[in-house]
Order: sequence, then structure tokens, then C-alpha cells
Amino acid sequence: MSIKLKLLFLIATCFASGFSYSQNRNIDSDPSGQNRGQEKYGPGKKNPKDKKDTIVFKMKVYQFQDGYSRLKSARLDTVFADYQTYNPVLKKSLTAQSLGNLGSSVQSNDYFQRSFDPNEFMFLRNYKYFGKWPSDMHFYNTTKPLTLLEYGQWFSNKPMGESWLNVLHTQNVNPSLNWGFSYSSISSTGKYLNQSAKDNSLNFFASYNIDRYDLWLTIGKNKFTILENGGLVSPTDIENPDYKPEDIPVWFNGTSAETKNSFAVISHQYKFGKWIKQQDKKEIFQKFITRFALMHTFEFSDNSRYFTEVEPNPSFDYADSRGTVYFYGTDHLPYIKATTGTTTLPSTQDKTGMSRVTNMFYVKAVEAADRKFSFGKQAYIGNDLINVYFPRKDLLFTPGVMMPPLGFTQSDKLTNTFVGGSIYRSEGKFWNWKASGRYYIQGYRIGDFDLSGQIDKPIRTSKDTSFFKINASMTN
Repeated sequence: MSIKLKLLFLIATCFASGFSYSQNRNIDSDPSGQNRGQEKYGPGKKNPKDKKDTIVFKMKVYQFQDGYSRLKSARLDTVFADYQTYNPVLKKSLTAQSLGNLGSSVQSNDYFQRSFDPNEFMFLRNYKYFGKWPSDMHFYNTTKPLTLLEYGQWFSNKPMGESWLNVLHTQNVNPSLNWGFSYSSISSTGKYLNQSAKDNSLNFFASYNIDRYDLWLTIGKNKFTILENGGLVSPTDIENPDYKPEDIPVWFNGTSAETKNSFAVISHQYKFGKWIKQQDKKEIFQKFITRFALMHTFEFSDNSRYFTEVEPNPSFDYADSRGTVYFYGTDHLPYIKATTGTTTLPSTQDKTGMSRVTNMFYVKAVEAADRKFSFGKQAYIGNDLINVYFPRKDLLFTPGVMMPPLGFTQSDKLTNTFVGGSIYRSEGKFWNWKASGRYYIQGYRIGDFDLSGQIDKPIRTSKDTSFFKINASMTN
């Protein structure tokens, strides 16, 4: 995104909050819909200019858990805490391996923090830290509009450096309806040739919560554009004091990979329960307590990776005794066009992708906070519709040269049907726990299953609370 577009985006964000109004309400009720009650206050009106604004800023933040079947409380990440940790990788992992610059491929050194989801597009796994995904999305309920802007820029090797931009805006239209959007951008040049990375994420979210019905919606797109240099031709060049990093020879020039992800998630439920009377210091009011719910979730994702190579260079000739060194191995030539291509018609081009549509239907018995011995229960049935496509070899080729060059794809359509459920306790003061499972009864993954469980034991002291956690899982 150009500087002009970024400035226009920021200006539009600042003006957006001016077209909204706030409301004075009790947002301590649960927007997740499980224990939501009748609000004490209706929509507020604009105060005259000669009167002081008496609306108190309050905000609740929630995040999906158990897939997209229920919410949990979350925190808003602001610049006031841990402002020095701007790297998204270090916010989630203590140690990780990367290609050296912000926004490029990275993998956590903690085995249990890596992603092994078989429904996930493989080429996105190493960019999970730099994107915004449905499971990361937050939903808000706020009495006043909130806009958060973050920007940082560093020069680790002038003039080559890295920068990032985060924008978040959310506001309530009325006590039941909230909407917002977020945008993030990461850009880095890297210390070596052809190492730059540009990552962009744009997301829209909304929630609508009333006594008997809840709806959550999120739509987003992630794009990762990475230049590939194939590494240093001679790694020992970094020990040569006469070489600057940007002057060391690399394998590839004009080679890049563009990985994209688009998603949409809709989760909504209708609730059954009863009204009870409650009283505070000022008034008596009715509160709706949810006992059961029928829920439907819809998830769509479209993923692709487009790899292009303008100037193929599978070998490098040395003027010394090393002779010819092959990037793809001795006496092995890749299936690429023999001549140098252009940016519009590269020598090598292939596209791999996967799209998925998932529908799930739930029957839920909600955990009752007003009952001492209570736990949540839910059962579901779901279906996946999947389309995958990937490069194929043409039958007409000569050794080392594709005729015609890479670019053709073949595709497969897959389907899965599965059943599952979970039981959980999340309101307990002594401990909380959860057990869940899924079994595939039809389709490509027939016979596969997932089992998981966890126990959280809070250990409270006079000033703080620590947690002892046990997690276990088995996947076939």
C-alpha cells in the first residue's frame, strides 16, 4: 500500500468516529449471550455544548473459543503495555527461527506452538504470526468509539529497515450492535539481496446481541508478498570483511511468492431460558438466563500461493576449483523454461490453492453461572466442502524444459462429514476444565479423530493469581 493510500486510510478512520453516538448502558452483562439480561439504560442523546459529557467509557472484549461456538473474555492490546515488543512473533513465542527480517517465513522453536491443523493451507503455516485470522478476532461492546493507531519504524541496516502499522476502530451503533475494522501492515527490506517482505491484513467485524439471539460476523483478507533469493551462493562470504550484506551474491533474482488468504465466518444462535428478577441498589429489573441454545456456524476460506521466477539460475560457475555448483543438486535441472522470462510472463509460474466451506450445527446446554454444580455441554454435526488445485507436469517435455512451461494445474474436490462435542466448566472458582472430541464419519478423512482435554487450576495469593495447567491431545 502506498503512502498516499495509508494517509487516506488514517484520515477516514479518524473521521469515522465522528459519525457515531455513544450510549449509556450497563455493559457488564454478557454479550456472549449466555447470561445476557435486559439493559438498564437506553440509547443516550448528544449533550448540549454547555454540559459536561457524563458518559463513562466502558468496554468489554471477547474472543472465539471451541471453534466458533462460544466466547471468552479477552484483553485489548495497547501501546501502554509491552510497547517495546513490537515483533508479533516474540509476543507469542519465546524463541523462533526466521529468515532474518520481519514479515518473512518464521517457525516457533516450541514444538507445541506449531500448527498441525490438517484443514489448514500448508503454505500459510509459516506466516501465522503476521496475519489476522478468525480465531484471533476480537469482538467489542463499548460505550464510546475507540480508535487505536500504532506505527513503528526501525533501520537495522540503513537505509534498509522495517516498519509496521496497526489501525483498530470499533464503536456501538446502539446497545446491541457493534462494528469495527482493523488493518495491519508490515514491510521490511532485509539485509541481503532480494529478501524484502510485505504483509497486509484487513478485517471487518460486527456483533449483534439481544436477549434470545446472538450473531457474530467477521470478514478478512491476508496477503504475504515475499521475494525469494534462494540463500547465499557461498555462505562463507559473510566472514569476508570486504563484503557488505547487500553485496553478497545470492542464487535468485526476480523470484517471488505471493500467498493470500480470504475468510468469512458467521456464527449465530437462538437461546432458550427464563426470566428472573434481580435487584441492585437503585432498581429491580428482569434478567434473561440462557439454559439451551441452537447454533449454526458458517466458515469460508480461500487460500492460494503463486510462485514466479523471472530469471532461472539453477547453477553458479566459480572461477576456482569449485567449478559449477547446482542449486537443485548435481546433474538435476528443474522443470523451467530455458530462456529468461519477463515480469508478465515469467519463466517459472505455478499456483497452488485450497478453498473450503464448512457448516456446523450445534445443540448446546449452557453452563449456568447461578447454579453451583453446572457445566456446559454441546454436540454438533458438520460438513466440509474442499477444492484443492496444484501444478501438474505436462506429458510433452524435453529434459530440463517444460513444453509448455509450468502454469497448468489439476484440481480435486473433497468432502468430509463429522460429528463431535465437548463438555466444559469455565465459571468454577476451584478449577476449570474441558474435554472435546471429533470423529469423521464420511469423506476424505473418514476414520480420523481428534481428542483433547485440559485442566486449569487457579492458585490465588493476596496480590495475584497464577494458574497450573495440564493439556493433552491425540489426533489420528
